[in-house]
Amino acid sequence: MLFCKVNYTLPKIEKLKKEIQIKAVFASGNKTIKFPVRANWTILEHNDAAQVKVLFGCPKKNIKLAVHRNKIKRLLREAYRLNKLPLISLCNEKNIKIGLCIIYVGNEIPNFEYIMQKVETLLSQVMNQIEENIYEK
Repeated sequence: MLFCKVNYTLPKIEKLKKEIQIKAVFASGNKTIKFPVRANWTILEHNDAAQVKVLFGCPKKNIKLAVHRNKIKRLLREAYRLNKLPLISLCNEKNIKIGLCIIYVGNEIPNFEYIMQKVETLLSQVMNQIEENIYEK
Protein backbone atom coordinates (compact mmCIF):
# COMPACT_ATOMS: atom_id res chain seq x y z
CA MET A 1 0.00 0.00 0.00
CA LEU A 2 1.35 3.39 -1.01
CA PHE A 3 0.84 6.33 1.31
CA CYS A 4 0.94 9.87 0.07
CA LYS A 5 1.91 12.62 2.49
CA VAL A 6 -0.28 15.68 2.07
CA ASN A 7 1.03 18.88 3.62
CA TYR A 8 -1.85 20.83 5.15
CA THR A 9 0.36 23.06 7.28
CA LEU A 10 0.76 26.82 6.98
CA PRO A 11 4.46 27.45 7.67
CA LYS A 12 5.99 30.83 8.32
CA ILE A 13 7.53 30.93 4.83
CA GLU A 14 4.03 30.99 3.27
CA LYS A 15 2.96 34.14 5.12
CA LEU A 16 3.04 37.49 3.36
CA LYS A 17 5.01 39.89 5.58
CA LYS A 18 7.15 42.26 3.52
CA GLU A 19 5.66 45.72 3.19
CA ILE A 20 6.73 46.01 -0.46
CA GLN A 21 4.92 42.79 -1.37
CA ILE A 22 1.79 43.77 0.58
CA LYS A 23 1.64 47.13 -1.19
CA ALA A 24 2.09 45.37 -4.53
CA VAL A 25 -0.85 43.07 -3.79
CA PHE A 26 -3.21 45.96 -3.04
CA ALA A 27 -1.89 48.12 -5.89
CA SER A 28 -2.34 45.42 -8.54
CA GLY A 29 -6.13 45.74 -8.71
CA ASN A 30 -6.71 42.00 -9.00
CA LYS A 31 -9.49 41.17 -6.59
CA THR A 32 -12.49 38.95 -6.17
CA ILE A 33 -15.28 38.97 -3.63
CA LYS A 34 -17.41 36.13 -2.32
CA PHE A 35 -19.26 37.95 0.44
CA PRO A 36 -18.21 38.16 3.30
CA VAL A 37 -14.67 37.33 2.14
CA ARG A 38 -12.54 39.35 -0.29
CA ALA A 39 -9.26 38.34 -1.91
CA ASN A 40 -6.64 40.64 -3.43
CA TRP A 41 -3.81 38.96 -5.31
CA THR A 42 -0.89 39.66 -7.59
CA ILE A 43 1.94 37.80 -9.26
CA LEU A 44 5.12 38.41 -7.25
CA GLU A 45 8.45 39.05 -8.93
CA HIS A 46 10.61 38.06 -5.95
CA ASN A 47 12.48 34.77 -5.69
CA ASP A 48 10.91 33.40 -2.54
CA ALA A 49 10.72 29.73 -1.70
CA ALA A 50 6.92 29.62 -1.36
CA GLN A 51 4.65 29.53 -4.42
CA VAL A 52 1.82 31.30 -2.58
CA LYS A 53 2.27 33.86 0.18
CA VAL A 54 -0.89 34.74 2.07
CA LEU A 55 -2.08 37.42 4.49
CA PHE A 56 -5.31 37.40 6.53
CA GLY A 57 -7.19 40.45 7.74
CA CYS A 58 -10.32 41.61 9.49
CA PRO A 59 -10.93 45.38 9.70
CA LYS A 60 -11.57 47.07 13.01
CA LYS A 61 -14.27 49.15 11.35
CA ASN A 62 -16.54 46.10 10.90
CA ILE A 63 -15.65 43.98 13.95
CA LYS A 64 -14.98 46.12 17.01
CA LEU A 65 -13.61 43.60 19.53
CA ALA A 66 -10.08 42.27 19.00
CA VAL A 67 -11.13 38.88 20.37
CA HIS A 68 -13.68 38.50 17.59
CA ARG A 69 -11.28 39.78 14.91
CA ASN A 70 -8.66 37.26 16.02
CA LYS A 71 -11.23 34.45 15.96
CA ILE A 72 -12.27 35.35 12.42
CA LYS A 73 -8.63 35.44 11.28
CA ARG A 74 -8.09 31.99 12.84
CA LEU A 75 -11.13 30.68 10.96
CA LEU A 76 -9.83 32.17 7.70
CA ARG A 77 -6.38 30.64 8.23
CA GLU A 78 -7.85 27.23 8.95
CA ALA A 79 -10.17 27.33 5.93
CA TYR A 80 -7.30 28.42 3.66
CA ARG A 81 -4.97 25.79 5.09
CA LEU A 82 -7.44 23.02 4.24
CA ASN A 83 -8.16 24.32 0.71
CA LYS A 84 -4.79 25.62 -0.47
CA LEU A 85 -3.47 22.58 -2.35
CA PRO A 86 -5.22 23.21 -5.72
CA LEU A 87 -3.96 26.82 -5.74
CA ILE A 88 -0.39 25.77 -4.97
CA SER A 89 -0.46 23.05 -7.62
CA LEU A 90 -1.74 25.59 -10.19
CA CYS A 91 1.11 27.97 -9.31
CA ASN A 92 3.63 25.12 -9.60
CA GLU A 93 2.17 24.12 -12.94
CA LYS A 94 2.28 27.69 -14.32
CA ASN A 95 5.64 28.38 -12.62
CA ILE A 96 4.46 31.58 -10.93
CA LYS A 97 4.53 32.95 -7.40
CA ILE A 98 1.57 34.91 -6.08
CA GLY A 99 0.79 37.10 -3.10
CA LEU A 100 -2.73 36.71 -1.72
CA CYS A 101 -4.61 38.78 0.90
CA ILE A 102 -7.80 37.27 2.28
CA ILE A 103 -9.93 39.83 4.12
CA TYR A 104 -13.19 39.35 5.99
CA VAL A 105 -15.58 42.20 5.11
CA GLY A 106 -18.75 41.10 6.90
CA ASN A 107 -20.24 42.52 10.09
CA GLU A 108 -21.11 39.34 12.01
CA ILE A 109 -19.04 36.57 13.55
CA PRO A 110 -19.47 33.54 11.26
CA ASN A 111 -19.23 29.84 12.01
CA PHE A 112 -16.50 27.66 10.53
CA GLU A 113 -18.66 25.80 7.98
CA TYR A 114 -19.80 29.09 6.45
CA ILE A 115 -16.25 30.46 6.23
CA MET A 116 -14.98 27.15 4.82
CA GLN A 117 -17.54 27.22 2.02
CA LYS A 118 -16.84 30.87 1.14
CA VAL A 119 -13.05 30.50 1.17
CA GLU A 120 -13.27 27.40 -1.01
CA THR A 121 -15.33 29.20 -3.67
CA LEU A 122 -13.15 32.31 -3.34
CA LEU A 123 -9.97 30.31 -4.00
CA SER A 124 -11.54 28.69 -7.06
CA GLN A 125 -12.44 32.17 -8.38
CA VAL A 126 -8.86 33.32 -7.76
CA MET A 127 -7.53 30.28 -9.66
CA ASN A 128 -9.82 31.12 -12.61
CA GLN A 129 -8.58 34.72 -12.60
CA ILE A 130 -4.96 33.55 -12.49
CA GLU A 131 -5.51 31.33 -15.51
CA GLU A 132 -7.20 34.17 -17.41
CA ASN A 133 -4.39 36.55 -16.44
CA ILE A 134 -1.71 34.12 -17.61
CA TYR A 135 -3.40 33.61 -20.98
CA GLU A 136 -3.70 37.36 -21.57
CA LYS A 137 0.07 37.84 -21.27
